[in-house]
Amino acid sequence: MDGLSTDSTIEILEDFKRQLPSLKIKQEKDKGIYDAMNKGLDCAQGEYLYFIGSDDTLYDKDVLGNIFKLLSPSQPKILYGNVRMQGSNQWVEDGLIHAGEFDLKRLLSHNISHQAIFYHRSVFDKLGRYNTTYPIFADYDMNLRCFANYSFVYTDTIIANFKVGGASTGLADTAFDKDKLKNIINYFHTQLFSRAFVDCRLFVQRAAFSAGTGISLLTRLYCMLAYAKLKTQALLAWSR
Repeated sequence: MDGLSTDSTIEILEDFKRQLPSLKIKQEKDKGIYDAMNKGLDCAQGEYLYFIGSDDTLYDKDVLGNIFKLLSPSQPKILYGNVRMQGSNQWVEDGLIHAGEFDLKRLLSHNISHQAIFYHRSVFDKLGRYNTTYPIFADYDMNLRCFANYSFVYTDTIIANFKVGGASTGLADTAFDKDKLKNIINYFHTQLFSRAFVDCRLFVQRAAFSAGTGISLLTRLYCMLAYAKLKTQALLAWSR
């Protein structure tokens, strides 16, 4: 997907196409990163989908072959690994391997790099496309939706080189930040009373008692009941 770039991108891609005749190149104006990804989704025909930005690269020439071997036996809906940071800023150092395995508590606070994830296409058929309301963190929103519906499979493999300084590095997404807590409750509402949320109960507490979150009164009452149960479960576990 090329958003009408003015450099030599198309010429480079055409050169690759001579080696890979099945390569599809689409060049048109888009409304941002995730609009382009959604257009890519509509064009793609593969069983698994993978997204990588123009300034990122696969870690080495064997990555896709190794991932294929992991996907083939059990065909997980979502498989993810790690990325290697290229460049430094105030948060990361060059060469850092990011970010290991995620559980629910960790994902509620930090995203998995989209360059590290392979999605079965049925995931998007069921859950829909990236929400373009979020210009920077629509992939984070998608991963939260996915985690509420699927089991993620982790492989301790470096998938890609992540170029520090891209659109997602250090920029704010105020629309996502505003909706994040409300979306967490919406996506995981059937699981709020489960043991998986005991260690994540502060998110439920904030939804229940914080004003200005956009959460309806009825949902806040539901969260109050969930928080009371989760707090009780935590106290019982601590007392044993």
